[in-house]
Amino acid sequence: MAETIAPVELASEPDFEIGALSLSPSSCRVSSGGQEQHAEPRVMQVLVILARRPGQTVTRDQLIESCWGGRVVSDDAVNRVLAQVRAVARGFEPPPFALETVPKVGFRLVVKEAGAEIPVNASPAPAPASAERMWLRPNPWAVAAAASLAALLGAVLFWGQQSGSAPLGARQNGRIEVVRFENRQGDAALQGFAGDLGDSLIRNLTRSSIDTVPQTIPRGDGSSPAGAELRVAGSVERQGETVVADVQILDRETGLALTFVQLTRPAKDLAGFANEAGLDIAGVLSCALEDRKRSAKPMDPAVLALYLNTCDAFVREGNVQRALETSQRLVAAAPRLAIAQAMYAIMQAHAFRESDRSPAEIAALTKGARETALLALKLNPDTPKAYVALALSYPDDSNWLEREQALVKARATDPNLGPGRVSYVNLLRRVGRLRDAAKLANQLVDSVDPRIAGAGQRSLAFVFSQSGDVAAAKEMVRQMETLDPGSAFGAKWILASYWEPPDEALADLKNMPATGIDPRSYVCVQKYLAELPGRLAAKARGLPQECEHVSAVRRAVMLIREGDVDGAYGLVDSSKAVDAEFLGFLYGPATKAFWRDPRFMAFADRFGLVDYWMNSGHWPDFCTDPGAPYDCQAVAASVRATAKRAP
Repeated sequence: MAETIAPVELASEPDFEIGALSLSPSSCRVSSGGQEQHAEPRVMQVLVILARRPGQTVTRDQLIESCWGGRVVSDDAVNRVLAQVRAVARGFEPPPFALETVPKVGFRLVVKEAGAEIPVNASPAPAPASAERMWLRPNPWAVAAAASLAALLGAVLFWGQQSGSAPLGARQNGRIEVVRFENRQGDAALQGFAGDLGDSLIRNLTRSSIDTVPQTIPRGDGSSPAGAELRVAGSVERQGETVVADVQILDRETGLALTFVQLTRPAKDLAGFANEAGLDIAGVLSCALEDRKRSAKPMDPAVLALYLNTCDAFVREGNVQRALETSQRLVAAAPRLAIAQAMYAIMQAHAFRESDRSPAEIAALTKGARETALLALKLNPDTPKAYVALALSYPDDSNWLEREQALVKARATDPNLGPGRVSYVNLLRRVGRLRDAAKLANQLVDSVDPRIAGAGQRSLAFVFSQSGDVAAAKEMVRQMETLDPGSAFGAKWILASYWEPPDEALADLKNMPATGIDPRSYVCVQKYLAELPGRLAAKARGLPQECEHVSAVRRAVMLIREGDVDGAYGLVDSSKAVDAEFLGFLYGPATKAFWRDPRFMAFADRFGLVDYWMNSGHWPDFCTDPGAPYDCQAVAASVRATAKRAP
């Protein structure tokens, strides 16, 4: 099996040489004898990998693993980058190196001087194995100490190349120069897309109150007359049947590449791609720059690069593991930066919710999230994300009042913090306060925060669904499709399979691709919805055999919808798999038979809701509506008294 080569993080790679050629990975610059070129980030990554193995053959699979993160890429994509590597050499006279193809094996970098091969005279050291991304899935706790050390060493190496670098202070104005995206192949079909992508980015940045400086030339040099701090530049091209947009975020003063984003879409499905891509990149930039505004401490480019990469992993990719690792490196590089500690706390909180964590990992991550959030608040009490992290540090089925208090403090510190408002809407839905959830979700819909694109529509769609207004919910999902198509697909599936009337749901399911949905759930839902009218008329009990293996939460909701309330209570009493997720599907008309039953208070007590309602004074909407099924406060007091008498 070929040796695994560590991935390349350009922002933290030291400068190095290949013969007479000087290379700066962090700025993607290549120079020799007064000549200078700019290399695409992927080309620079390949050069780093080849230079790490002077005279040795590197396989195609090793290049893909290290430079493309192991993703499935076409041969055309790899060949294009290798052709650009050769073009870098041809751009100098005489060519300082050659890329040799070793048939059926891979590629080898050789240096040419006076017609003879010579060894590469200095090659960058490979990154420590512990710093590799989690596509190799090492145990994060086994490598935690090593990862922290690697981050510190990386920072020393990086700043050792930048003599005299210091915090930039007032220069950190957050203004962004958006360079026109380059249509690499001159593809006429992509010319409009390249322009639309830049326009979308400028539009979304401007709407979120980030200053932009548009530039019409494909690549700018020198200082910006408008004093921009950052530059966003990139290219678009067609790779087979796929359109690829490569985007770089650079520090304008130093030329350092802070982060690199690659966005892809099938060429036949290009509609809306420019808007979605612009919104994605705006979300990454907003995540870092809005947080930095809250901080009294400046962030040098190395720290900002780590922050942007954490935002990219979480906001754009939804890759919790990568975000956790990058935020670990962030706090190692800036341990006294409150916003960095808050970000790390949030990533730990999201990580302990992942289903593949061991009990020991969950315990360590839970404790770490809370301690890190408190540290952030100690460093700077005016850190809204630290309060969000504190709220998230509690398990989903406990400490409702403490979580709400933390989210209220986050809103008081920053009323426009979109991610905090999304968390608060979800909490309100689960405690049965749908009217309050709807008010807050409506504010989210009106928000222009690119960090939460589509989240307001999703939240409000679920609130409408729980309240019985499915038509309004579907309208929210339609709006969401223009902002976040991937999440919209998931919302459509949930809406159809949990809340829509059977005939509407079946029609919508037929128009949805089954890919991305668990096949067993898809078959179960179709069978159940087709039979539901008859099951209601016959007062059926139990569920179709096809639903035997779906989640306990889904089965419980299905039992309630068909009127088998006893079956639903039997399931939730016997199954530990019915967790707090179930609460997000209650309280609406379709499930009212469950919460109108006096047994509901004893069930709610399992999740700490009775304590929350009694101590906060905020009762679920159905308890305060005319015609409440029972005296909620009296039944709740009885449940608590019984619980206290129990041994």
